[in-house]
Amino acid sequence: MEKVLESFDKQDAAEWGKLISDVGNKRQPIKLLIGDKTKHEFVTYSCHTHKLQTDFLSPSLNLAKSQIQPTQNVVICDSKRYDSLFRLLTLLHHQAIVVLVDEMWTPDWCWHFRKHLFLTRQDLNFS
Repeated sequence: MEKVLESFDKQDAAEWGKLISDVGNKRQPIKLLIGDKTKHEFVTYSCHTHKLQTDFLSPSLNLAKSQIQPTQNVVICDSKRYDSLFRLLTLLHHQAIVVLVDEMWTPDWCWHFRKHLFLTRQDLNFS
């Protein structure tokens, strides 16, 4: 697996919120698959600042699949929930935008899920 970034702060969350508001469907809640409590709070706050609804996505495979609508387009995930993410992506029949908040570059394993779009820190514009 690729090296995962150790730090994550409010500035990171603010940049993710801005990017997601540009690419996401504002009518659908952003699904959060984040195991770290602080990251979860930062990302939730940032999404709400950009008028994006958020919804916790269960790490349980059956429940998570039922929580994603066919039009769902954004899932935010941290490295603590990659196992759940892998299982979920294999079951989705539609394209999703997957935000990997801990990754600087797109990990090699993303090639196994070609129909999905992955965003990493390289996609952020820090000013």
